[in-house]
Amino acid sequence: MNHYFIVILFSVLLLAGCGANLPDQFENVEKLRSLAITFDNNGYAEAAPGDTVCMRAYFSGETVRSAQWWVSTQLVSGIYFGADTFIDSIPIHELTIPGSYKEFAGGKTDSIAINLRIPEDVIRKQFDLSKPVSSLLPSGVNDSVRSTLSVLTIGQVFDALDLISALGTINSSLIDTLYGGMLNKQNLSLLLQAFSVKIRISGKVNGYFNLKTFLTVKYSMRMKRVGIDVEVNRNPVIDSVLLYKVFGNHSALDPESKYVRSVYNLTDLLADTVFIEKGHTYFLKAVETDSLADYGYTYSNATYQKELFVHKWFYRNEDEVSGTAMDDLVKIGMPTFDSNTVKLYPPLDKRMENFSIWLAVYDEIYGVRLRPIGFAFKAMHGVFRYSEEY
Repeated sequence: MNHYFIVILFSVLLLAGCGANLPDQFENVEKLRSLAITFDNNGYAEAAPGDTVCMRAYFSGETVRSAQWWVSTQLVSGIYFGADTFIDSIPIHELTIPGSYKEFAGGKTDSIAINLRIPEDVIRKQFDLSKPVSSLLPSGVNDSVRSTLSVLTIGQVFDALDLISALGTINSSLIDTLYGGMLNKQNLSLLLQAFSVKIRISGKVNGYFNLKTFLTVKYSMRMKRVGIDVEVNRNPVIDSVLLYKVFGNHSALDPESKYVRSVYNLTDLLADTVFIEKGHTYFLKAVETDSLADYGYTYSNATYQKELFVHKWFYRNEDEVSGTAMDDLVKIGMPTFDSNTVKLYPPLDKRMENFSIWLAVYDEIYGVRLRPIGFAFKAMHGVFRYSEEY
């Protein structure tokens, strides 16, 4: 098996274990399903204390008739209970910007959007502020910085970060000198990882469908706003999803192949008509904005790595077709190389004409502590037309 594909699968399993609430690599949507939950902070996937973040949850398979949401912000470390445990749960309206809650329904994809105000004390209340900060520093922090910070408590470092971010714009070289090299990109990125926390958002939709997701809160966005070079994670952007029709039987897609007969650009605004013929192979390929790929320092050894995009595909037959096995309807196969390309199997039953495809793309760097997960989501619809001999 290809090494890169193994990495993708490992990342999927890792995120599933961390509560990202993600399905298998592809999934047929037959009943109520959470397709993606995204967080957007002006294009970024993370938030600092006091920031306003737009959470948007996407659903399909059943009309969303009701939804309740709760937020948990007080995490007790696993050293006490054997696992990390949230000890609070408040209705989401306590953090919601008034008038921002919106529900979008009536199509093939329902969604709920909420603007959340992150509490100012959400990081501070998850730490013992009187403890020495040296107890939290990862090994990748320079010795000079470790020595400078060793006399400070966690609370005093938070005070320093608050002071820096309150200055608006700063002379970073001056501040760097004052704090003994702390504002070096690597040092500060690792330090902010040590002070990262997560909050949990739980939901119940239509009275029975339970879901949860996590948002990482850290000081990185505050540092960036005052002009300090620090690692932040932007949300990926899906430029397009293309459906390739290729003459012959192929196990993988070559977009430049002479056998490519048609390329359809699938969108949510206008259902494209895909002409199905015998003797052809069909592929879906996602294209992201490559310039939005971010990097990060791993927590244990400060290795600088580029993020990996992982793609989650969903599909559904939109027509009611009686007496037909599911295997005879539209399907999506396993990725052929990278998860951005999958094989599409058209229906064998020509009565099935209307279809939906959804794509959720998320990013990951293995080894970055509590790295915010950037998400992009796209809904697409199309119509199959069949040749006489199909």
